[in-house]
Amino acid sequence: MKTSISIWSISFCIVLLAGIPAIAAPQGPGTVDAGKSPERPSAYIFLRAPLRSPLFSNCPAEPAVGKTVPQAPPGYVILRAPIGEPRFSDCPVALVNDKPLTLRDFSNAIASLHEGMSGGTQAARIDYAQVMRRLIDVRLALEEARAIGLDVLPEVKRDIEAFADRTLRDMVTSAQVENIKADEAEVQKVYRASIKEIKISAVSFKEKKDAEKFEAAAKAGKDFGELLKQVPKGADAEVSAKGRFMKEGNVEPQMRAAMSSMKAGDISPVIRLPLGFAVVKLEDIRSVEDPKALEEARKEVLGRMQFQALKKFNESLAKKYVKLNKKLFTSLDFESKGIPGFLALLKDKRVLAQVKGHSPVTVAEYANAVKDAFFHDIEGEIKRKRINKKKIEIYENFMAKKLLVIAAREKGMDKTAEFKDAVKEHRDGVIYSVFVSKVIAPGIKMTNDEMKRYYDEHISDYSSPERIRISSLIFDKNRRSDAEKAVEELRKGTDFTWVKDNAGGQANKSVRDEEGELPGDVVSVSELPEGASEVVKGSKPGDVKLYKNPDGYFYVILVQEVFPSQTAPFETVKQEIAKVVFFRKLNSQFQQYVEKLWGAYHVQVYGEELARELEGRKPQK
Repeated sequence: MKTSISIWSISFCIVLLAGIPAIAAPQGPGTVDAGKSPERPSAYIFLRAPLRSPLFSNCPAEPAVGKTVPQAPPGYVILRAPIGEPRFSDCPVALVNDKPLTLRDFSNAIASLHEGMSGGTQAARIDYAQVMRRLIDVRLALEEARAIGLDVLPEVKRDIEAFADRTLRDMVTSAQVENIKADEAEVQKVYRASIKEIKISAVSFKEKKDAEKFEAAAKAGKDFGELLKQVPKGADAEVSAKGRFMKEGNVEPQMRAAMSSMKAGDISPVIRLPLGFAVVKLEDIRSVEDPKALEEARKEVLGRMQFQALKKFNESLAKKYVKLNKKLFTSLDFESKGIPGFLALLKDKRVLAQVKGHSPVTVAEYANAVKDAFFHDIEGEIKRKRINKKKIEIYENFMAKKLLVIAAREKGMDKTAEFKDAVKEHRDGVIYSVFVSKVIAPGIKMTNDEMKRYYDEHISDYSSPERIRISSLIFDKNRRSDAEKAVEELRKGTDFTWVKDNAGGQANKSVRDEEGELPGDVVSVSELPEGASEVVKGSKPGDVKLYKNPDGYFYVILVQEVFPSQTAPFETVKQEIAKVVFFRKLNSQFQQYVEKLWGAYHVQVYGEELARELEGRKPQK
């Protein structure tokens, strides 16, 4: 079920957003200023609120006045609420089966559409009534899913519980590190090490005695460079005279350790390497300032400090809550009896650890954590004797997760609006996904003919454009005759390079840079400037064309190679097409199903203009 949930969550966005057209001006709420961020209230909505309705008790909107305010029917009052203003988030804009759909929900949907758009003009063309229609459609689907019991399926409950625990762990760990600042002294230390560059000369020997002999000669005053020249070439020695600066971190660890206290000009003692012995001369040292490296150093130091803080916090939780049965833990052997023994531990109800104020941890719980850690090949890991080596690490991680949730709940984080909103959003997404996978998707049938028809109707989507490789020259505005002469020469078969080197009237570099030279690599014909693409369209290799650009400069174009447009065979793209056709049908099936729900559940829209606009879009009961 985990797989289906992750797959079908994709359909949530597709079904929600499909079919929301952009129109010339917003319908429903008041004017939206193009380019304004959805977080700032640049639009408002009129709400037709029933008098004395408890639904509006948390809505701070006041009665609207003015010539443009709609007339309220008896028993109602017209409120004016800005979209995107947090304090108005709980104002209901609609009611679906007695559950409010709030201005927060509406604003979030609008914000998500803004994120998918670019440019101020597009940002002002959202069809608000269509957004509301889609939100109601999704809410109706959720109501239907709950009505048929999808929300209480074991796999759904497990998924939601796991998400809630992850969210609490994230919240409590974030709280532990949010006020930690990087130690600037340590940042400078890491930064200075990261920008340190060195220049070295080195020699390595297979035998230690040869390295010691070289070291003695160098430290006796003989020139290091001259000594390197005397080192015999062969398998027993290797000279490494870099002659350039490099990051100290790129040097082998053993050399780096030996040079840590050396100054420029110093010669190292014999350094033991994995495959021999080396002597190094530190020729020079420098530091190259780098603001980016400074930020990386700060991130590294902050990360280490946060890790240590969390480690200390976890240790304090374990000390406060947990009493481990060390004797039992030590006796647990996940390998000696193979799979049968491991399966027995998965059912072992012995108490492994007492957790103050909470249920104890059994051997079975811990064994299941071990199984999850090696889910890819538990049997193989048992045979390779790798599990017992990891048992302490797995136990600590398993217990840390459990204790972090306990700590978060004790701090009341599960009571916060942040947590509740996150879990609600996730719960709705999971339930919706399961609804689509279990109720909508099973009715979808696809045939090969349908996919072939889609392929034929969208053949251009599966065709590569005509591509071309050209060489070109640019001639000045008043040098058409020189350009035409170059065309004649090339058509006679004169080498392009010769023409380029000898033709008069060619534009200088500044003109070429300003006007833009035509690409010399393989490109789609459509990628060339409009006039040039028309000139070369349908050309054959060897053709020579003359093109005058809008600024009056002449381009001589030699067509070197042509790669005709190619269409991918149906069988090659069949799987890709199957996905597209499937989701199109999925959306259609969803719409057909949800239209019936409009008549089965109570829906009331409080948004004045939205309600009026939706009257013409609601399915017929």
